[in-house]
Amino acid sequence: MSILIGDGAGGGYSAAVTSENKLRAYCTTESESSYESEVNERAYTWTTAYSCAANDTILWLRNDSTTENLVIDKVLFMSDKTTRFVVHSPADGGAATGTAITGTNLNRKSGRTASAKCWQDETTGTQANIIANGSIVAGGTAILPIEGAIVLGYKDVIAVDTVATGYTGVTFKGYYHTAK
Repeated sequence: MSILIGDGAGGGYSAAVTSENKLRAYCTTESESSYESEVNERAYTWTTAYSCAANDTILWLRNDSTTENLVIDKVLFMSDKTTRFVVHSPADGGAATGTAITGTNLNRKSGRTASAKCWQDETTGTQANIIANGSIVAGGTAILPIEGAIVLGYKDVIAVDTVATGYTGVTFKGYYHTAK
């Protein structure tokens, strides 16, 4: 008795198996971030770099989509001073202040904008729900490979604070995914 594996699309194609009843496949692996950028045009970065004061919230990002979660893929932090940084999720996703930052769509042919509010040098939020603490040497960069573990629902926030005064930068890389 032989079993055929059909293509599932009605094209009439079937897959062969080896003499050991194994299906041989050649596969390509693609990250969800890459897929969302290419196919759905909804992968973004929010980034800033400026001379900050001590204990500043460098970058504050809130998901404003009522239908899609904002999945954070990476957080990058850099400073020209040796410093400590804190990644956190403020409980109050309300009004923020600072300089507005517009997300950049990573699919450069897309004109689709992110449904998010982002602020540099945010001053009204309160540090809460600490996700990660870290430190870097002067001129260093820290890359936190979150890999989609931070999921921001409607009005949820992620922020990064620094301790030292100096030229500091933060980048959030993320993509939207239909909320379940």
